[in-house]
Amino acid sequence: MITINTKTEMSGTGHRYIGDSITAALHIDNVRLEDDGIWGCTLEDDQGKILSGRPVKLVVLGKLRL
Repeated sequence: MITINTKTEMSGTGHRYIGDSITAALHIDNVRLEDDGIWGCTLEDDQGKILSGRPVKLVVLGKLRL
């Protein structure tokens, strides 16, 4: 499973993974075949409590054809 920690800054030049620590949303720019798999998200609040969302499965079928 690939886990995204929402405290980690993932946005910026050259990054394909953009996390939003407010909504716990993850945006993957230019999805690739290697992104296929189970994704999860964890969040640690100010009191140190760790919250985990339900994992989701991302299925990448192939390259986009125009």
